[in-house]
Amino acid sequence: MRPKEIQEKLGIDAERIKLFKRDGIFKPEHPPVGNKATDYTETDFKNLQRIVVLTKAGLTCADIRKLQIGEVNLEQAIRERKQYINDELERKRNALKMLDNLLDDSAEFEAFQTQHYWDFISEKEADGEEFIDIEDMQYGYRSVSMERAVKCPHCGHEENVDLEDFMYDESSYEKENGMGPDLVYSFNSEDCYECPECGNTLKIEGWIREYPMGAYDSEDIKVEDCGGMKMTSEERELLKRMDAGEFDGIVGNMFQTDGGSTVWITIKDGIPTRFKQGPGGKFFNGKENERYEGVLHTLKKWVTDEERLDFLRKLGWLIHDVAVNAYSEKFKPKK
Repeated sequence: MRPKEIQEKLGIDAERIKLFKRDGIFKPEHPPVGNKATDYTETDFKNLQRIVVLTKAGLTCADIRKLQIGEVNLEQAIRERKQYINDELERKRNALKMLDNLLDDSAEFEAFQTQHYWDFISEKEADGEEFIDIEDMQYGYRSVSMERAVKCPHCGHEENVDLEDFMYDESSYEKENGMGPDLVYSFNSEDCYECPECGNTLKIEGWIREYPMGAYDSEDIKVEDCGGMKMTSEERELLKRMDAGEFDGIVGNMFQTDGGSTVWITIKDGIPTRFKQGPGGKFFNGKENERYEGVLHTLKKWVTDEERLDFLRKLGWLIHDVAVNAYSEKFKPKK
């Protein structure tokens, strides 16, 4: 099943699946090859479904990884996570009390009594109480999404593409203004991306900048034609059926030349071929007249995809198939 389908069935987004992959708890049976999207299997669905159930129950990716390698059993993992969640709930209750104190005091940001509240928290922590820490707020998603709508320059079709699949570099450097690292994600599809609508091969390259950390800053994305045959989804489907032998057989009628030769076209194993067979004859073999076949010549073969499509355009009206007839009709000469 396609990525969008499995995301809809599980009620999660692409970022969640990427998180599971990065943390090493999920690997599809058929990883993407080149520019092809992952083809998820039923086993992939069941594995992801179990991971989603466990994470919604509170287990982390690290917990699930320990389960997968046999470091802990499920009961141990649950008890450990339950204790952590109880501790986290206590920290959040203390944080809620602190927020109530700030509201009761009508605290203002510009005139914030930092030392007063610092001392208050320090006193509570000395008594064993805990408050929310920044680590409690992290979940593991990439802050800036790498998914973009890529528009084919040929047919205009837009497709959401996860550029992280093509990422080859993640560079960063610290600026002196105290706003943290400047992150740049560079990507290049290299082997070219195939438009799912028209079949043209495209190259997607560029970068996306995140600065400060967690905030989108800018990007430069180029979509270029890689060359190759330009083909519509209709043409791909016709060639697929042709390869399957659906159009095999005689095309049109045989006809006789003035010289007595027979000419015809046949499709075999998806390859159209025009033949010409010379007139036969007969000779006396000493006992009786014996007939012989004329010499068979191959006049033309349509072998490549481009040649076979050209054949369907010009002679498809002779094939007994509605889809082929409709395709050929589009190229019928105007009167």
